[in-house]
Order: sequence, then structure tokens, then C-alpha cells
Amino acid sequence: MPSQGTAKFPERASTQFWMMSTFALFVGIAVVIVGLYALVALRDRLEEDAFDQLLDQAQRVETQLERANDANELRRTAVQASRIIGGRVTIARADSVVTDVEDGQPVSDPLVFFEVEEVQEALAGGIG
Repeated sequence: MPSQGTAKFPERASTQFWMMSTFALFVGIAVVIVGLYALVALRDRLEEDAFDQLLDQAQRVETQLERANDANELRRTAVQASRIIGGRVTIARADSVVTDVEDGQPVSDPLVFFEVEEVQEALAGGIG
């Protein structure tokens, strides 16, 4: 029968347990750091790749549209390009005639179209 003055403590965990726990902690921290770095690096890379792909598609569409001989062929080419790339194609010429390929009608207010930020960037630098 134990005396009242002595308390019984639970057994201490083995040294092997503490070594493995410390190892797992360091490996976990390393995995988290590498994961965060990869997330940041890959996000930037994905944005660059998406931009490059869109630019490549736009240049291909531009090449096809430049080959068109008349307005009907231009519209057919733009509709086909729109379907292939899965995006909207709007044709804007220097004389302020803007045609939306979806309905083939001139845009109601070309001046508003030319005030859009992306259009201003394209006019200034060729890409927008």
C-alpha cells in the first residue's frame, strides 16, 4: 500500500517516440515551406503561361483576319476563330467601325468601345 506522501507519476514516453516526433515535426515544416514556395512560384508561372497562350491565339486570329478579302469572309473567319478559341471576337477598324462577331452588327456606340481600358492598351502598345 503506497503511502499518502508519494504520488505515482505516469511513465515517461520513450526517447524513440520523442526522436520520431521531432523528426516528423521538422519534415512537416519543410513540406509546408516547399508547398508554399511552389504555390507562389507556380501561380506566377501559370499567369505568364495563360497570357502567352492568349497572345499566341490572338496573333493567329489576327493572321487569319488579315487574309480575308471582303467583309463576309472577314466575319466568317472571325466567327470560326471565336468558336475555336472559345472566346469573343470583336473586330475594330481604324475608321471606328466596330463589329461584334456574335450578332454581326456594328457595336451601338463605338466611342464607348474605344474608351475601354483593354482597347486603350491595345491601341497604345499593340496588346490589350
